[in-house]
Amino acid sequence: MLHIDLRKWADLLVIAPLSANSLAKMAQGLCDNCLTSVVRAWDFTKPLLVRALVTTMTAAYFCSMSVTCLALQAVQLARIDAGICNSDKICNWIAQVLAGGAGTCPACT
Repeated sequence: MLHIDLRKWADLLVIAPLSANSLAKMAQGLCDNCLTSVVRAWDFTKPLLVRALVTTMTAAYFCSMSVTCLALQAVQLARIDAGICNSDKICNWIAQVLAGGAGTCPACT
């Protein structure tokens, strides 16, 4: 199955940007597309990095519940209230995580 093969192949999974819809699906374990199926099958000993699409997502009660749920699953979240990162900053974050550094998005601190 493709999602299992992708899980085994990847060293980390980055979802940037992450929509509110995908956030809710991931938090609830729904897998109705390739991305959410890979997330559901993900080996959480490997990094899973997510960056929200918009900064106002956590203002909504259900989005903040979903973020909390993902954090409990050891998903490494960029600080969602810090604005949208550009691709260079996200690449630096990925390099930091792959080098064994902290899971905090350097653009968001």
